[in-house]
Amino acid sequence: MLELGVSSEQVLAQTKLSASQLQDPAVSISFEEQLQIFSNAQNLTPVPDLGRLLGQRHHINHYGLYGYAIQTCATFDQALRVACQYMRMTGVIFDLELNIDEDNYHILLKNNLSYMAVHRLFVEELIFSVHTTLNQILQTKINFKQVSFDYLDNKASDHYSELLNCPIYFDKPYTEIVIDRKMGNIPLKFWDPQTSALCAQQCEKILQRLDNGEKSSDKVREILVQLPCNKRKAEDVAERMHLSTRHLRRKLSDESTTFQKVLDEVRCELAKDYLNNTNLPLDEITQLLGYSETSNFRRAFLKWMKESPTQYREKPVS
Repeated sequence: MLELGVSSEQVLAQTKLSASQLQDPAVSISFEEQLQIFSNAQNLTPVPDLGRLLGQRHHINHYGLYGYAIQTCATFDQALRVACQYMRMTGVIFDLELNIDEDNYHILLKNNLSYMAVHRLFVEELIFSVHTTLNQILQTKINFKQVSFDYLDNKASDHYSELLNCPIYFDKPYTEIVIDRKMGNIPLKFWDPQTSALCAQQCEKILQRLDNGEKSSDKVREILVQLPCNKRKAEDVAERMHLSTRHLRRKLSDESTTFQKVLDEVRCELAKDYLNNTNLPLDEITQLLGYSETSNFRRAFLKWMKESPTQYREKPVS
């Protein structure tokens, strides 16, 4: 972003982070801060394929323990399995599901926040970072069989096929990378069985600590997006989390928030996405958000954004 003329202060605006903190390995970045940083980056630059540029900057050596765990595997097959299993260590908001059939590896991006305004940016960065780091692991140009994206094509993605060197498909139900299974037998240059096993053990321990430290509000937000609008209630979310409703409310209170506040945040993000990216009438958006009356949605949106849904929709998208 500095190279694009944007200061670190601008990118970190509306977070509690400073540029110096990013150099401190003890500092954690919350899910909300990550979303805010990516949203700032997207809004502060006219670059249409910022995700690609970010993804192509990734290097396997930047990943520390996770990178060593992958590089020291015996074969590409083992490396791909390790990469998908511990990908969450890199801070991505996706779960990667690796399915293997007789002919292919299928890597599915399972994202429960697909309505977020920065969804495309996250997907683009992840796909190109996977492509870049796999090239580095194999020390050659990897050939995907195909890549499917869960968003529409636009001018920024005209060159995807050339850059990823495979057929590209858009507007699919999910994002998926397909790789020929024959590549699985390719040996890796830095194979070290002892280092590989040790790194995998440490990765497992780190993931356990991450899971134990996951904020309840983040989990609630994730579940709310998954649920149909008529099920976005504290009781339904608590059931998904295997908690009593009272316990859930107490955990949220410990994080200085409430169920209603988290619900409003999710509704606000969904509303902005519907208004920016669809032609749905307000009464349909009202139903999708779980409001009984359009007037209730208008009042809520005015409270969130200090303008009506119509005014927001008519504004030029920055």
